[in-house]
Amino acid sequence: TLGLAAVALSLGFAGATQAQQLPQGYFYLTTNWMEGRGMTLEGNDGRGGAFMTAKTNASGQLWKAVQAPDGYIYLTTMFKERQGLVLEGGDGNGSSILAPKGYYSGQMWKVVPAGNGYFYLTTAFKERQGLVLEGWDGTRPAHMARKGNFTGQLWKAVPHNPQPAARPQYRPVRTDCSAGFGICNRR
Repeated sequence: TLGLAAVALSLGFAGATQAQQLPQGYFYLTTNWMEGRGMTLEGNDGRGGAFMTAKTNASGQLWKAVQAPDGYIYLTTMFKERQGLVLEGGDGNGSSILAPKGYYSGQMWKVVPAGNGYFYLTTAFKERQGLVLEGWDGTRPAHMARKGNFTGQLWKAVPHNPQPAARPQYRPVRTDCSAGFGICNRR
């Protein structure tokens, strides 16, 4: 996977594909506003909007960029990628949701560098109108809003680096029962 420094560097190369501008594999999406509070974007099952929630390592919080037509990307979660659901930005009047993947301009995302490792996310459907994805504090779903210098619109991709499972610690088995301790563990 790419480190954060490599992500920041790749955001400056115009020739990089959209998928190359994000970490390979799974990553968290957080905003400048919410990263200090430990919140990340979570994609649900399509019945409601994607929303900011406390980072818990849930599979709905682990995003993946998949190459889409015309140089764009689809954004899906580990939770719903096998079902073919991707993030759909919407028209600016409602929530961004996970929906069945298709050749829809509202599902094809573009990463727009904003500096300092942050970026805007816009869709082919709304980029000409200047709308970008905005994440709230968890009280409202993410949605498309007029692009501005707002911390809820400045996104950062944080690579998911799962920690190796802890090795169980074994206690030595006492096999000497002649010491008179009253407890004897035999193999």
